[in-house]
Amino acid sequence: MLPSDETRVIYFKSEQLRTYWYNRLLLAQGFVSEIDQYEMSPEPIQKANLCSMIHATHRATGKDVAIKVVDKENTSEKMLEQFKGEAAILSRIRHNNVCKLVEVIENPNVLLIVMQYYPGGDLQNYMESRDYEPLSEETAKQFTRSLAKGIKYLHARGIIHRDIKPENILLCDVTAIESPVLADFGLAKHIPDKKTITGRVGTKGYMAPEILAGDAYSLPADIWSFGTLIYALVSS
Repeated sequence: MLPSDETRVIYFKSEQLRTYWYNRLLLAQGFVSEIDQYEMSPEPIQKANLCSMIHATHRATGKDVAIKVVDKENTSEKMLEQFKGEAAILSRIRHNNVCKLVEVIENPNVLLIVMQYYPGGDLQNYMESRDYEPLSEETAKQFTRSLAKGIKYLHARGIIHRDIKPENILLCDVTAIESPVLADFGLAKHIPDKKTITGRVGTKGYMAPEILAGDAYSLPADIWSFGTLIYALVSS
C-alpha cells in the first residue's frame, strides 16, 4: 500500500478511462461524486454574476482550497468557453508566484476550478488595512522582484494576463507581502510568437494606453499594468 504522505502518477490512454477509474476510486472512499470530496464553506469568499469563489477543504487530506464555481445553466456558451480557457492556461503553468491549479471538475450543472488557497487574502485588502500607507523601499523591492518573476515566467510561455491589479494579487500570508501570487486568469490569453491581439479588456486604471485606444497589443501591455501597480504601492 502506498504511504499516506506519498503520491503516485498514473497514466491513462484516454480521458474517458481516467474519469472512469477516478470516479471508481472516489466511490471506494465513500464519495458519491468528485464534488463530494470537498467540504465547501456556506459563504463565498467572493461572488460575481457568473461565478462564486468558495473556500473549501478536501475531506481526505484536510487541505484548504479555493474553488471557482461556475453555474453552467446560467452561463452562455461563450462565457463558459472563457472559464474553460482560464482552466486550460492554469493547467500549463507552475510557478511560486502564479496561482496553482489543483484540478478541474465538471458535470452537467457546474464547472469547478479548484485552486490552492492563499489565506493572506488579496493585495487590495492588504492596502486598505494599512490605510494605503506606502510600502517601505525594501519591501517594495522584494515584492516587485517576486511578482516580476511570475510575469516573466508567463511571458516566456506566450501568456498575457491582461488584468494585473491589486485584487488579482494574492498573499500566502498577510505578513508575507514579499511573496505575491498572480491570480484570476479569466482574461488571460496565449499569444503566438511575435503576434499581436486586440480587445479592450482589463481594469481601466491599470490598462495600457494601446488597449485603451483599441489598438493591437502584445505581452508588454502587462508591464504597463505591473508598473501602475507598483506605483500604487509606493505612493501615498
